[in-house]
Amino acid sequence: MNKMVLILVLVFSIFGCNGKGSVSHSMPNASFVEDEAQWETIKFPSGDELAITADLYVVDKTKPYILLCHQAGYSRGEYREIAVKLNELGFNCMAIDQRSGKEAKGIENETAKGAAKAKLGMTYADAEQDIIAGVDYLHKIAGKPIIIWSSSYSAALVLKVGSKNKKVSAIISFSPGEYIQGSNITKAATGISQPLFATSSREEGAGVAKLLAGANGDNKVQFIPEGKGRHGSRALWTESKGNAEYWTALKAFLSKISG
Repeated sequence: MNKMVLILVLVFSIFGCNGKGSVSHSMPNASFVEDEAQWETIKFPSGDELAITADLYVVDKTKPYILLCHQAGYSRGEYREIAVKLNELGFNCMAIDQRSGKEAKGIENETAKGAAKAKLGMTYADAEQDIIAGVDYLHKIAGKPIIIWSSSYSAALVLKVGSKNKKVSAIISFSPGEYIQGSNITKAATGISQPLFATSSREEGAGVAKLLAGANGDNKVQFIPEGKGRHGSRALWTESKGNAEYWTALKAFLSKISG
């Protein structure tokens, strides 16, 4: 084999056999490919200086920002798939770990681990300061009022935190209820004037309607699914049956408040 033939064989081996160069590979169809997602994991202090861990997803700094708060026993991982889809819709997001939680989608709750190590309170009520800190931090980044989004126990807390808060432009609440010891969420929700989107499983619908009866904003939407639905923001996960009807209702709301 002469030198020229040897060079050609080596070139073919490098560019033809290892999947690089001119050889193309088609990406399988999928609604969510985590490797393509872009986020930055950050930390900032809560009201008692506990470090809050968060994932920041920014696509365009001029677009609206959404604070994402998880449900009981979960972490910011509840929103890994959801945040990427919201980015595709033109929204920036920050998903936080509150101190009351554990894990979701294989992502551990780092804030809860820090709270346990520091022997701080880790009840639902204790997590309120984490959400307030999240609102303040994201508002500084955005430079304008933000949307707050929540799931289960945090869905109750954001009704309290967001009500009459000038840093909050709209509230999205998945499966709120009277989950917070020492707080009356029905009373806290009375008088909410910001745009409000609330949803839940079908079974929870009547309770959510009662909870939010006093919210009097012009753009108040309660979505009750045709099917059984799911509790919390996981209703939007790809593997959750009926997720498409939740997404349709949510997109209509987001389009109205950001249009």
